[in-house]
Amino acid sequence: MSDPFATLVSDANTFFAELEANNEREWFEPRKEHYAAAIRQPAERLCELVSNEIARLTGDPHAGKVYRIHRDVRFSKDKRPYNAHLHMAWSQGLLQK
Repeated sequence: MSDPFATLVSDANTFFAELEANNEREWFEPRKEHYAAAIRQPAERLCELVSNEIARLTGDPHAGKVYRIHRDVRFSKDKRPYNAHLHMAWSQGLLQK
């Protein structure tokens, strides 16, 4: 098994550039498993590692979160269904998944 971090940035850049040009369910659905395996899972692991390192450095628990790819379009004029970027955040304390 190869190192998932070795290709995370290049895979994400390529995937999200293609998603930006084809932001439709018909394009995304056949590529959903690739997104989960090549981008989301390594990003979740990266989030966990960074959270642990921040906690080690600060002495306070921290939690990371990888946000979902689906956009909330209910009140938006832009009805594209997917975020064309990888969104991660960290906060002090433990987040509920």
